[in-house]
Amino acid sequence: MKLNSKFFANTALVALLLLAACQGNQMNTPPGATGNVVSVAINSLGTWQPTPTAVDASSTSGTYPIVLVVLSTPAGGAPQDIHVTMVPAADSLASFNTATGNSYVMPGGPGTPAFTLVNNGVVTIPKGKTYGYLQIQTTPNDYFGSTPYAFAYRIASVQETGYIISAKNGYAVTPFVTKNKYDAEYSVTGTLVDNASPGINGACSYPMDVNLVTQNATTVWLYDKAIPGYYHTICSGGSLSYYGNAGLSITFDSNDNVVSVANIYVDVPSRNRQFQLDPSGVNKFDPVTKTLKIKYWLNQVGWTPRTVFDETYTFTGPR
Repeated sequence: MKLNSKFFANTALVALLLLAACQGNQMNTPPGATGNVVSVAINSLGTWQPTPTAVDASSTSGTYPIVLVVLSTPAGGAPQDIHVTMVPAADSLASFNTATGNSYVMPGGPGTPAFTLVNNGVVTIPKGKTYGYLQIQTTPNDYFGSTPYAFAYRIASVQETGYIISAKNGYAVTPFVTKNKYDAEYSVTGTLVDNASPGINGACSYPMDVNLVTQNATTVWLYDKAIPGYYHTICSGGSLSYYGNAGLSITFDSNDNVVSVANIYVDVPSRNRQFQLDPSGVNKFDPVTKTLKIKYWLNQVGWTPRTVFDETYTFTGPR
């Protein structure tokens, strides 16, 4: 367990990992890199995963980040402004659709929403920083019909010399979606009991200041602002920490009942951390008070459950 760097989630959108949507937080950079490596945002296992850009419905054109580009360098930050050119990756989107069973369409073609790449698709990682964003200018309401849209871009080049483009994490697929009704900022109160490590509890972690971030019409991911990232704060030995490779995904049905929880990360097989809904909980969102009551477990090899969470999410404002 450790505290990690900021993960992306923007207020205009996306968060692990993209963006996810909406708050301007930085993601993890490639672990163990010894050179100057440029990649798209990756998770704590060093692998890429898609995160939608979730935006408010609007008939007005606006600017939205769609890809987080990160620099991993022994120097800890860019020694100068770094300019990264991104280009469309239609082949990557096709492969992603085939592998996942999705049918995302890349905008920009005939009959699809129009958009403009900010700075012609050149991402600037400012001096001293480790990340920058590929941004578009577009009108959100053009995307919210029956066709699912996603942006696919890859790193084509880095203007400055001495930088390596990641061979495995050089492209990103970012669905562009409207925020669902659960998407908001919340204050979380409750309890957690760790059966494997009694020294871990919620004494210094509750109340939590979190975002629930849209992934689709019925699913949100928990973004913990104290870390910050797609994790869950815990209190370990009196200090804030979190469970590694454990990010909470919550899915609702049409009646606002929580029907499942899941881990957004693929944990190492020897530990295999997974979230599971506890059927003894209320497990329901009240759309009038905008309050979520949920009870769930964190399981891992040798412990089922390892940790029992019993929580109430109280709406504090839009995200």
